[in-house]
Amino acid sequence: MKRWEPLVSTLFILGCILTSIVLVGRLDIGLYDETAYLQRGAWIDKQGLPTADMAPLYSLWYRSLQFIISDPIQRYFVNYAFTMAALPVLAFTLLRVSRVALVPSLVVGVFVLLSDLNVLNWPRVSVFALIILLIGLIFFLRSERRDGGWFAITATTAVVLFIRPEFALSLLVLLALWLFDLVRRKRRGGLITWSYPLAALVLIVALFARLGNPFANGRSMVAFGQHYALNVIDAGEAHVDPWTNWETIAQDDLGTTESLTTALRNAPDRVFWHVQRNLSQALPTWGRMYLPAGARMTWCGWVLLIIASTALLFLIHRGRRIPNDALRRVLPAVGALCLPALLSAIVIHPREHYLIFPALLLLLLLLTSAYRSTLTRTSGIVAWVPGMAAILLIGLHLDMPVAPQGRPTLATIHTLRLIPSTRPMVILEADGGYDAYLPPSTKRIKAQATTSGFSDLLNDSAVNIIVSSPRLERDHRFLNDPTWRQFLDGGYRSAFNEVAVEGTTTRLFVLRSILADQP
Repeated sequence: MKRWEPLVSTLFILGCILTSIVLVGRLDIGLYDETAYLQRGAWIDKQGLPTADMAPLYSLWYRSLQFIISDPIQRYFVNYAFTMAALPVLAFTLLRVSRVALVPSLVVGVFVLLSDLNVLNWPRVSVFALIILLIGLIFFLRSERRDGGWFAITATTAVVLFIRPEFALSLLVLLALWLFDLVRRKRRGGLITWSYPLAALVLIVALFARLGNPFANGRSMVAFGQHYALNVIDAGEAHVDPWTNWETIAQDDLGTTESLTTALRNAPDRVFWHVQRNLSQALPTWGRMYLPAGARMTWCGWVLLIIASTALLFLIHRGRRIPNDALRRVLPAVGALCLPALLSAIVIHPREHYLIFPALLLLLLLLTSAYRSTLTRTSGIVAWVPGMAAILLIGLHLDMPVAPQGRPTLATIHTLRLIPSTRPMVILEADGGYDAYLPPSTKRIKAQATTSGFSDLLNDSAVNIIVSSPRLERDHRFLNDPTWRQFLDGGYRSAFNEVAVEGTTTRLFVLRSILADQP
């Protein structure tokens, strides 16, 4: 079997790449967060790196892709395909490095590749961060020098800190674990090499000196406020867009939009209510992440997941007396990497891009413990149960559409690109960043920023294109505006042309005076 391993591993990697390309071809562009990272990457040459709290290294990654992929649409999807393929490949590699047998490693790799945890986890910033952490864990396990392993996991976590700031907690815990390990080895008379800890400290200081303080701009309160508003709206206490109305909701309920500690002091009952709702949603969300992309959780899915989990725990229990130094060493490191994501899921919201860290890392840890090569040969039919459950989960959902809503955002972007405009486009929209995929001269006017009504906005902002999407038409600032209703009912005809976006309900209203074929 060993002589076939290089070929099998190569075929698996190629399969991940091809599958990712196919799946990405069915997905739509996500505006707001992911598009913002891409756009800030394109602005680096003129505006410099984003602030430390806005994932500057992720935007820098997008900027590096720009050297070979000039079209932002293609750049978005190449990044999506890369992260989708790299995650299962690295999960497979970590299991093999941990001496898990080839077949279980392959089954897990395919399972991760097709899972909701990977395919539909958006924004991709968390998947990108997890890829870096998996690389650190692989070097942590493979390093011949103990301190070299600690340096690898600490360095990659320091990098991830400037992609997801909450990993500052992981970095502190890892440094404490490393220091504890150093002190313990020194007491036992072991040889200590201080060059690795010194190099780690130099790297951390250099990152902070170059990129800044990732906690300086109150980003954590923005995330908390937005997801607090999401819970309020899901509970039926309000009927507005949580992402664009969170400040009003947070100010009314919590008395602040700037400080989580102030919110806790002003309205502890509302903060605890928010945490309770998060806890009630955490387990169902976590379970859904193990389903194939596009699938909905059913009783059958829960049964298969429970059976697989029970079998894994049985295998772990059976092999608990077999020494495993590598597993004991990696367990605290994995715990440190899971901690901030678990706290974020409780305090902010159990969204999949938070839960992806513990969902995958703990799964790999369980599998490493259950499928060590010394156990696989002696565990009988039980060893096959988790794999069979995974195959059944995939088989039962093969016909599920990955993106049932189609690609309306991409269709809208293509339609905007075809407009023969003689002047820079000034686009009024509520969807979150079409301008990132249009000429650099394009200006975006946020529909949610209007304070004086549609008519005044139209007169004061030089808008020449309006994207009338479902999101804009549902926005209460427009829904209740009589001048907007009058515009939709035919008032636009005096100055605008209506352009339908094929395959969607979105309409574009284009000022006739900017069209090349107009007098």
